[in-house]
Amino acid sequence: MINNGYSANYLEKKKEFITFVLSALVPITFAVGVLNLFEGYILSGIVNTGSSVFAVILYLYSKRKSTYYVVSNGTAVLASLIFSVSAYEKMDQISFMVWLPLYAVFYFMITNIKSGFIWTGITYTFFVSIYYLIYSSSITFLNFTISSLALFSTVPLVYYYEKNNLIQIKNLRELASIDPLTSLLNRRSFFEILNSEIAHSKRFGRSMYLMIMDLDFFKLVNDEFGHSEGDRVLQECSSFLQRNIREGDYLGRYGGEEFILICKDSDEPGSIKLAKKLNKEIRKIQYPRQMSISIGIAKLESDDNAETLTNKADQAMYSVKKAGRDSFMIYHERISRKKEMTV
Repeated sequence: MINNGYSANYLEKKKEFITFVLSALVPITFAVGVLNLFEGYILSGIVNTGSSVFAVILYLYSKRKSTYYVVSNGTAVLASLIFSVSAYEKMDQISFMVWLPLYAVFYFMITNIKSGFIWTGITYTFFVSIYYLIYSSSITFLNFTISSLALFSTVPLVYYYEKNNLIQIKNLRELASIDPLTSLLNRRSFFEILNSEIAHSKRFGRSMYLMIMDLDFFKLVNDEFGHSEGDRVLQECSSFLQRNIREGDYLGRYGGEEFILICKDSDEPGSIKLAKKLNKEIRKIQYPRQMSISIGIAKLESDDNAETLTNKADQAMYSVKKAGRDSFMIYHERISRKKEMTV
């Protein structure tokens, strides 16, 4: 699932990277702070050694908590503070200029693309302010401009890297969640969404229905016309179902010739209307033979989870099969004994 525009895998990689960065930089920052104190840069020494202590706290927090936003932005704050103090005391020194291109890389790598631009911009604002307050008389505007370009020189490269990384993660996630034949949600990703939607519906008291749909006599298509023709029928039926469901509902391949559908914020009349429509319209698929579909429908109850809700829809669908196929049924508590048909 997506979290604030970023996948869980992306955020997990970021958290791992930040943990690594903090564990590596704590001793380095502390050593630099001690060295600054010996060289007479009191403020830089205090800030660097103090930042190393706060970095330890952030490191421990990152190891215990699942979120990465506090840790990443906290680390960015420390980096920006160290930069500002270093600029205040050492802007006219070459040793300070050497580190400038690394700040943008650091911000992008520990946060994300948007925050990377924001923190680079904040750092540049501090840089400009300190220059005009202290160093404009001793550093030429040309040298300051060159230094500014050095600060931003790595932005295009690291932006391209992060953008490409996000695209690759998105592509891998799609490959892992999409059924390759029908381009619908596969079973695993569908049930991840189903669990989330069940929790959401219960939390806000919203109605939800689940449909399981099975193509009637699909085995005959494979037996008479071959599996390649059977695959074509599955693709055509998948496209048909996708076109005829509501925007915002979730459709997946349940297995073989079975499909599964989450109807969010729906009611019984709405579910019946949709089932009738699907039963009627799918008969228009007539090559290599006329197709029909059996549909089982189940309403989410307060004591349901993904497994029980699916089992209820499954039972209703098999009752339709036993009753003659090419229809639909809504699950009732005693459906297996009474075979109550809702039309």
